[in-house]
Amino acid sequence: MIPHLIHKPETILAGMTFYSDCFTVHAEQHTDDDIARLWDRFSRFMDSHPQVWRHLVDPDTGYQIQIGSFDPEIEGSHEVFVGMEIRQVSHLPARLSVKVLPASRYAVFTLKGNQVTGNWPQKIYRLWLPEAGYRVTGPFMIQVYDSRYKGFGNPATEIDVAIPIR
Repeated sequence: MIPHLIHKPETILAGMTFYSDCFTVHAEQHTDDDIARLWDRFSRFMDSHPQVWRHLVDPDTGYQIQIGSFDPEIEGSHEVFVGMEIRQVSHLPARLSVKVLPASRYAVFTLKGNQVTGNWPQKIYRLWLPEAGYRVTGPFMIQVYDSRYKGFGNPATEIDVAIPIR
């Protein structure tokens, strides 16, 4: 897995969140179902609140942010946030949460086909980061779902995973 390195400006996201032990070995399947339900809940909310669409930067791109430790050996609660990038925080419904991702240098990994459901966090955090000599600058990772995403299990699907680094 070879990433490309980018500098991304501050990014404001509006969406919904839940807490889970999503990176423990025992919680993996349960959490996948919870994340799918969260995306569904967010999609239904967006469909029923068309006024929010005018705030979106790109209505065809969704973000999934995981906040916490990504070491599968460490148990603990992780926040999972799904949402979309917005231009500004104003006139948003109270049911939406807002995340402001800091401007940073990011390592961006493009996952294709079965890599999307594979053990990529371990490959990134335990192999690539130490070998490349980078350190993570924030306890979060970003998954970007755009027009290349065709669904889990589809060999043509692609997503980007961005890790803040220094």
